[in-house]
Amino acid sequence: MEIEKLANIEITDEDILWVEEMMGGKVHFDSARVNVLKNMDSVDIQAFPGSGKTTILVAKLAILAKKWPYSNAGICVLSHTNVAREEIEERLGNTEIGRKLLSYPHFIGTVHSFFDTYVSLPWLKSNGYEINIIDTELVHSLRWNKLPRNKRYYLEMQYKSETICEYRDNIGNIERVKNEETNELLLSVIEKTQKDGYFTFGEMLLYAQKVLKEWDEIPKAIQRRFPILFIDEAQDTDTFQWNLLKKAFNSDGELSIRQGFGDSNQAIYGNLYADDTTENFPRENALVLSESRRFDSSISSLANTVALSKAQMDGTDTVSYTHLRAHETRSN
Repeated sequence: MEIEKLANIEITDEDILWVEEMMGGKVHFDSARVNVLKNMDSVDIQAFPGSGKTTILVAKLAILAKKWPYSNAGICVLSHTNVAREEIEERLGNTEIGRKLLSYPHFIGTVHSFFDTYVSLPWLKSNGYEINIIDTELVHSLRWNKLPRNKRYYLEMQYKSETICEYRDNIGNIERVKNEETNELLLSVIEKTQKDGYFTFGEMLLYAQKVLKEWDEIPKAIQRRFPILFIDEAQDTDTFQWNLLKKAFNSDGELSIRQGFGDSNQAIYGNLYADDTTENFPRENALVLSESRRFDSSISSLANTVALSKAQMDGTDTVSYTHLRAHETRSN
């Protein structure tokens, strides 16, 4: 289904020439990469190491920012690190386009910071919670030390540690032990410290889950606010986060589109908890950037024998990516 807010945004060959010049004239995109740049559908991009994935994403963002007509709706870019933001700052930070991307109405940040900003924090504040510190290790330690010494000793004898001091799976749930008095004390300490404004990172996502589940209008508002979502390093997104993203950016594509950029083969190294992320990324009919500028054909052939991805990586022995460009696209 065509997204109304994106219907009139088209990326052309002229735009691609413009962004190559904007990026210093050292990057030239071949036909496979041009296809990714121009695509405005809900589709994933399976990119192998050395394929220039982040550079392509930054180039696409620059083009979209240049053509973006809305002052109260923006582009959303999520990842688990600030690599994409740092790349924008490095390549475009001193330009008007870079400043646009890094400011309202656009959002470029982590999955956690997005759900904190637009879901969890507004709900918590509206329900009378103070917000003092959001930090897992610090809050674990704070809560652990609020437990009586005998309860801490009991938990240690049960092979439990400070990490037991937070909600699990849903708000109000904890990792329970056999002693019910200890369970009630844990719940009381967690609730009291939250009222005082202390939360773990995981609990903030649990509150986001609660809000999105109970308020159907919030996902619609999010999609109107951000009609296009890019997920960088999508392979590192764990199942819980995918479920949040699918809820916030409804998969039916009525109000927004979603594009994930990543390499499913690297998930086992990037995130130990992304155990079944291949079920979420890449989706069927993904665009594949098979050519790696990092490995030659002998290494890529070996890597393909143990890869999780159905797509195959192609190594390159002679051609440099920065000089790679499909001449036929320029001449047509």
